[in-house]
Amino acid sequence: MKAKSKSSKRARRSDRPVQSSVEAEREAPAVVPGPEGVDAVAQSTERTIVLASHCTLKDVAALKGELCEVAEDCCTVTLDVRALERVDTAAVQLLCAFVRERQARERAVEWLGEPATLREAARLLGMEPLLALPEAR
Repeated sequence: MKAKSKSSKRARRSDRPVQSSVEAEREAPAVVPGPEGVDAVAQSTERTIVLASHCTLKDVAALKGELCEVAEDCCTVTLDVRALERVDTAAVQLLCAFVRERQARERAVEWLGEPATLREAARLLGMEPLLALPEAR
């Protein structure tokens, strides 16, 4: 039996489609006129990241990867928390860091769904204001 080389295995792995919960695809950036004749690059597509029902320490690495992919995008990033049932300190800290980073770059973060579970966890940790959550209904 012939042994397969590692490089051929890597090549096949890279051909596989990568699955992500980032729903919207990136479109080609559009050049829009900025202040004083400086052109700015803007993306017209909104990006949505769907949080799983359980966001805990074991899930934070995957979530961090998804958030890092969209951290510098010019378009609005929407965090879909409709399915969120359980969240721990590590996930709240990660989301706070993401929101803070986006705010520092003057980029929008929106929340989809009522984040009651997230709001309560953040309140208990004293981090609720950092998440810039929408007003409770």
